[in-house]
Amino acid sequence: MPVKKYDSAEDAMKAISEMGQRSTTVSLTNENSDFKIAIKSLGAKDETDSFVDCMNFWGQAFLYKHKLETLARCITHVNDQTIDELDIDQRRFLIGQWQQSLVDKLYMEYARLLGSVDEFLDKIKLTAQTNVVGFRDAVERAEKEKTNEEDSNEETKNESEK
Repeated sequence: MPVKKYDSAEDAMKAISEMGQRSTTVSLTNENSDFKIAIKSLGAKDETDSFVDCMNFWGQAFLYKHKLETLARCITHVNDQTIDELDIDQRRFLIGQWQQSLVDKLYMEYARLLGSVDEFLDKIKLTAQTNVVGFRDAVERAEKEKTNEEDSNEETKNESEK
Protein backbone atom coordinates (compact mmCIF):
# COMPACT_ATOMS: atom_id res chain seq x y z
CA MET A 1 0.00 0.00 0.00
CA PRO A 2 1.50 3.36 -0.99
CA VAL A 3 2.20 5.93 1.70
CA LYS A 4 0.01 9.01 1.36
CA LYS A 5 1.85 12.32 1.25
CA TYR A 6 0.55 15.38 3.08
CA ASP A 7 1.31 19.05 2.51
CA SER A 8 2.39 19.54 6.12
CA ALA A 9 3.16 17.65 9.29
CA GLU A 10 0.04 19.17 10.83
CA ASP A 11 -2.14 17.78 8.03
CA ALA A 12 -0.58 14.34 8.53
CA MET A 13 -1.13 14.47 12.30
CA LYS A 14 -4.75 15.56 11.81
CA ALA A 15 -5.31 12.65 9.41
CA ILE A 16 -4.04 10.24 12.07
CA SER A 17 -6.63 11.61 14.51
CA GLU A 18 -9.36 10.38 12.18
CA MET A 19 -8.11 6.79 12.36
CA GLY A 20 -10.45 4.64 14.40
CA GLN A 21 -12.89 7.50 14.90
CA ARG A 22 -16.47 6.28 14.97
CA SER A 23 -19.72 8.16 14.81
CA THR A 24 -23.42 7.48 14.76
CA THR A 25 -26.70 9.33 14.74
CA VAL A 26 -29.34 8.63 17.36
CA SER A 27 -32.96 9.40 16.52
CA LEU A 28 -35.23 10.62 19.28
CA THR A 29 -38.95 11.02 18.80
CA ASN A 30 -41.79 12.24 20.94
CA GLU A 31 -45.29 13.45 20.15
CA ASN A 32 -44.09 17.02 19.48
CA SER A 33 -40.85 16.64 17.56
CA ASP A 34 -38.05 14.51 16.19
CA PHE A 35 -34.37 14.96 16.89
CA LYS A 36 -31.24 13.52 15.35
CA ILE A 37 -28.24 13.63 17.68
CA ALA A 38 -24.83 12.90 16.16
CA ILE A 39 -22.23 11.48 18.52
CA LYS A 40 -18.60 10.59 17.88
CA SER A 41 -15.98 8.63 19.75
CA LEU A 42 -13.72 10.78 21.89
CA GLY A 43 -10.04 11.33 21.26
CA ALA A 44 -7.47 10.73 24.00
CA LYS A 45 -7.61 14.29 25.37
CA ASP A 46 -11.40 14.48 25.59
CA GLU A 47 -11.62 11.02 27.11
CA THR A 48 -8.99 11.89 29.69
CA ASP A 49 -10.67 15.22 30.45
CA SER A 50 -14.00 13.46 30.98
CA PHE A 51 -12.37 11.25 33.63
CA VAL A 52 -10.38 14.09 35.23
CA ASP A 53 -13.55 16.16 35.60
CA CYS A 54 -15.09 13.24 37.51
CA MET A 55 -12.18 12.18 39.70
CA ASN A 56 -13.55 13.80 42.86
CA PHE A 57 -16.65 11.65 42.59
CA TRP A 58 -17.12 7.97 43.36
CA GLY A 59 -19.75 5.26 42.98
CA GLN A 60 -23.05 6.40 41.52
CA ALA A 61 -22.05 10.07 41.69
CA PHE A 62 -19.06 9.29 39.46
CA LEU A 63 -21.28 7.46 36.98
CA TYR A 64 -23.82 10.29 36.73
CA LYS A 65 -21.07 12.88 36.35
CA HIS A 66 -19.23 10.78 33.75
CA LYS A 67 -22.38 10.47 31.66
CA LEU A 68 -22.74 14.25 31.60
CA GLU A 69 -19.05 14.86 30.84
CA THR A 70 -18.99 12.24 28.08
CA LEU A 71 -22.12 13.53 26.36
CA ALA A 72 -20.93 17.13 26.61
CA ARG A 73 -17.90 16.09 24.60
CA CYS A 74 -19.19 13.41 22.21
CA ILE A 75 -22.32 15.14 20.86
CA THR A 76 -21.35 17.01 17.70
CA HIS A 77 -24.66 17.89 16.01
CA VAL A 78 -28.35 18.21 16.78
CA ASN A 79 -30.62 17.98 13.74
CA ASP A 80 -27.58 18.41 11.48
CA GLN A 81 -26.66 21.69 13.20
CA THR A 82 -23.19 21.77 14.73
CA ILE A 83 -22.91 22.58 18.43
CA ASP A 84 -19.32 23.88 18.09
CA GLU A 85 -20.44 27.36 19.15
CA LEU A 86 -21.40 26.05 22.61
CA ASP A 87 -18.54 25.89 25.09
CA ILE A 88 -18.19 22.90 27.41
CA ASP A 89 -19.92 24.67 30.31
CA GLN A 90 -22.96 25.53 28.17
CA ARG A 91 -23.13 21.93 26.97
CA ARG A 92 -22.95 20.60 30.56
CA PHE A 93 -25.68 22.98 31.66
CA LEU A 94 -28.04 22.10 28.80
CA ILE A 95 -27.48 18.34 28.97
CA GLY A 96 -27.87 18.55 32.75
CA GLN A 97 -31.47 19.66 32.18
CA TRP A 98 -32.37 16.61 30.11
CA GLN A 99 -34.31 13.71 31.58
CA GLN A 100 -32.10 11.03 33.12
CA SER A 101 -33.63 8.37 30.86
CA LEU A 102 -32.52 10.35 27.79
CA VAL A 103 -29.00 10.80 29.20
CA ASP A 104 -28.85 7.07 29.93
CA LYS A 105 -30.00 6.20 26.41
CA LEU A 106 -27.41 8.43 24.73
CA TYR A 107 -24.65 7.20 27.07
CA MET A 108 -25.46 3.60 26.14
CA GLU A 109 -25.37 4.54 22.45
CA TYR A 110 -21.93 6.00 23.07
CA ALA A 111 -20.86 2.73 24.74
CA ARG A 112 -22.18 0.75 21.72
CA LEU A 113 -20.29 3.04 19.40
CA LEU A 114 -17.02 2.07 21.09
CA GLY A 115 -17.66 -1.65 20.69
CA SER A 116 -18.46 -3.80 23.69
CA VAL A 117 -20.96 -2.18 26.04
CA ASP A 118 -19.98 -4.62 28.80
CA GLU A 119 -16.27 -3.78 28.51
CA PHE A 120 -17.04 -0.05 28.51
CA LEU A 121 -19.26 -0.34 31.60
CA ASP A 122 -16.67 -2.52 33.37
CA LYS A 123 -14.07 0.19 32.75
CA ILE A 124 -16.38 2.86 34.16
CA LYS A 125 -17.27 0.69 37.17
CA LEU A 126 -13.60 0.05 37.92
CA THR A 127 -12.85 3.76 37.70
CA ALA A 128 -15.73 4.60 40.03
CA GLN A 129 -14.45 2.04 42.55
CA THR A 130 -10.86 3.24 42.19
CA ASN A 131 -12.03 6.76 42.94
CA VAL A 132 -13.56 5.44 46.17
CA VAL A 133 -10.25 3.88 47.18
CA GLY A 134 -8.40 7.05 46.24
CA PHE A 135 -10.87 9.13 48.21
CA ARG A 136 -10.52 6.91 51.27
CA ASP A 137 -6.74 7.10 51.04
CA ALA A 138 -6.90 10.89 50.79
CA VAL A 139 -9.18 11.09 53.85
CA GLU A 140 -6.85 8.82 55.83
CA ARG A 141 -3.83 10.94 54.85
CA ALA A 142 -5.66 14.14 55.80
CA GLU A 143 -6.63 12.66 59.17
CA LYS A 144 -3.02 11.58 59.83
CA GLU A 145 -1.74 15.02 58.88
CA LYS A 146 -4.33 16.66 61.13
CA THR A 147 -3.35 14.35 64.02
CA ASN A 148 0.35 15.07 63.44
CA GLU A 149 -0.35 18.79 63.30
CA GLU A 150 -2.38 18.66 66.52
CA ASP A 151 0.40 16.68 68.21
CA SER A 152 2.96 19.23 67.02
CA ASN A 153 0.82 22.13 68.27
CA GLU A 154 0.39 20.40 71.63
CA GLU A 155 4.17 19.90 71.93
CA THR A 156 4.77 23.57 71.09
CA LYS A 157 2.20 24.63 73.67
CA ASN A 158 3.77 22.40 76.36
CA GLU A 159 7.25 23.77 75.60
CA SER A 160 6.06 27.37 75.87
CA GLU A 161 4.47 26.65 79.25
CA LYS A 162 7.82 25.49 80.68
